[in-house]
Amino acid sequence: PEEHAGQIAAAEGTADLTQWPPGPANLQAKLLKPTEALATCTDQGAYEELYAEIESVVRELDGQLQHQRYLGGVELCAADFLLFAWAVRLDAVYYELDKLSIGRLQDFPSLFAYCCDLYERPAFFEHTDLEEIKAQAYRNAPELNPKGFVPRGGLPPLDRPHSRFLLG
Repeated sequence: PEEHAGQIAAAEGTADLTQWPPGPANLQAKLLKPTEALATCTDQGAYEELYAEIESVVRELDGQLQHQRYLGGVELCAADFLLFAWAVRLDAVYYELDKLSIGRLQDFPSLFAYCCDLYERPAFFEHTDLEEIKAQAYRNAPELNPKGFVPRGGLPPLDRPHSRFLLG
């Protein structure tokens, strides 16, 4: 609706997730920008629209990852790095701080297993400090967290076993 145009403008994009695999531009337009816009939303209607858009995209990605190991099929691609970075923040940051309560990472079984699979790789494991990601997000958002508290818990257990290797 027109009354929400200002709130949603940051999240608009021409990306189409029906083109599989979604490239970095698609993920940026359909997942990262809407998540960023949601965090600073000041209008309930705009919040509801962004929330529904993000939830739809996450459910679609979870469904697609049920059938293939990575976004590009059997090989890692740039979009995998973006999706992993977004997904590991779902529980730690987006759920509470940004009010994106679509569920925990574990509530999306294929996306969760996908993240566990990637986390086993040194390129992901060695550069993913969940405690630090959470602390930085909460300390650097005074408008969302005026007291600067960093809540305990809420980190996804990425060291869980999975069977993603069976996908290719």
